[in-house]
Parts: sequence; structure tokens; C-alpha cells
Amino acid sequence: MALDGSTDRYPSAPWRLRGDAALHVQPVAAAAAARFVPPSFAIVPIAPGLTLGAVGLAEYGAGSTLRYRELLVVAALVRHRGKLGAWISHIYVDEPRSQDAGREIWGLPKEIARFDDDLDARTTVWRGATPLCVMTRPSAAATLRLPLFAPVLSLLDRRALWFQGVGSARCRIGRSEIHVPAHSPLAELGFDRGWRIDLTDLDLIVPPPRRGRRELDVSAGAAQ
Repeated sequence: MALDGSTDRYPSAPWRLRGDAALHVQPVAAAAAARFVPPSFAIVPIAPGLTLGAVGLAEYGAGSTLRYRELLVVAALVRHRGKLGAWISHIYVDEPRSQDAGREIWGLPKEIARFDDDLDARTTVWRGATPLCVMTRPSAAATLRLPLFAPVLSLLDRRALWFQGVGSARCRIGRSEIHVPAHSPLAELGFDRGWRIDLTDLDLIVPPPRRGRRELDVSAGAAQ
């Protein structure tokens, strides 16, 4: 594999992601998040016993490096060696090339899932026969265009990675509810009610990550 992650199986980084997304944001119990975060990463609190979590549903279409749908779960905000970022504990896509690139370039635990839409603008995401969550798709009513900065910390071959997506989108903020079935692997994080950010006309560039120089302790926390 080349330094930019290029192979004959998927495009090299950076990737361009264009489309629409809905982001559900809420406090998450730090004790629950710790189940998914390796001990070498410090969970950043936003209040006593709480960190910030999120669930994002996105569809990347025309103009993107690859066209696919994605469900991502941020279990916590974390810090490592002066870098702050989201810790993505779960991420699901419907495109095998995105799965491979996510794992091999950015150290993200991507899995293949199915995205089923209904007539009420809701999407159910399935991993095999297991429903992961139900979310309302993004609304096209957002009009204010804002810059976006999306820093992420991850782990690949026992080394920390840091990268930051940069771009812009039309944004709308409101109250949010999502449904996570009790037997979903996401249920332990307690997502239910929070704030919703609709991102329409999204245009994001995701560069190759910066890689740490030393191996980390991954004896506990998430299985990456």
C-alpha cells in the first residue's frame, strides 16, 4: 500500500464526500463510553460523568470519491498527546470499497450494513438481521451555510491516528429523537433524545491521517 493509502481496491486519500447528513448529538455517560475507548485515549468530559456522543446518518452522492451511505457512532470526545477528536466506536456503510479504505487508511471499524427507507422519511439501518437504529433522514429546509471541521482520533496497528475533515454545509439545528433497539450493539451508549443537526449540500474533504510514533496500550476498551 502507498503512503496515501492507494490500492487497486479503493481510491487513495484524500476523499471528497458530497451529499446530505443528519447528526444526532447528546451527552453520553463516560462510564458507558469507556467500554469502547482504548485506555491510551483520555475521555473528555462535558459535565461530571458525561462526555459528548453522536450518531450520524449520511448519504454521499454525485461528486463524491465513492457513492455510498453511512451510519457512524461517536462514543466520546477523546484526547491523545495534545490532539482532540471524536472517537468513532461503530461505523457502517453499504459499499465494500469504503469499508476496506476506512479500515486500512483511517483506522475506522467499518462494517457492511443495509439501509432501508420508509415513506415517513425514516431510515432503519441493519447489520445482518439486527436492526441498529432508526433515524429520520435530513431535511432539505436548512439554508445557512457554515464551515465544518470534523477532527477524529482512531487507532491502526496499535498506533494513534488523527485526521480532520474540512468543508461546509447548509445547517439546521433542532431537537432530536432516535430509536435504538435494546439488542442493538449501540444500545449501551444510551442514545435517545438530544439535538439534531441537519447538514444538506455537504461538501467535505477527508485527508490521510497523521500517525503516532509509538505503539499504544489497547488491552482494554473497544475492539478496533
